[in-house]
Amino acid sequence: MPHHISNYTQLQKMKLDKSPFVVVSVIGQELLTAGHHTASVVVLEAALKIGTCSLKLRGSVFSALSSAHWSLGNTEKSTGYMQQDLEVAKTLGKMP
Repeated sequence: MPHHISNYTQLQKMKLDKSPFVVVSVIGQELLTAGHHTASVVVLEAALKIGTCSLKLRGSVFSALSSAHWSLGNTEKSTGYMQQDLEVAKTLGKMP
């Protein structure tokens, strides 16, 4: 079974397959995993524009964007997203 199909099935089980943010961010992360860094940046940034109230999900997109930009040699953008991911992690760490 292709990897992306199993991810979508997992989303359905978690009832997240109807969330545009989740679906778009999963596609962006799949593109990153496949080495399509430029396309993944476009898709992941689109996910951030859609938005989510979940800090954890937003953090995972910041992390993926940091990796994608790093692979493209955009160290400044990579560092910026890394800092945003760190801020999310700090906030999540303070939550019960």
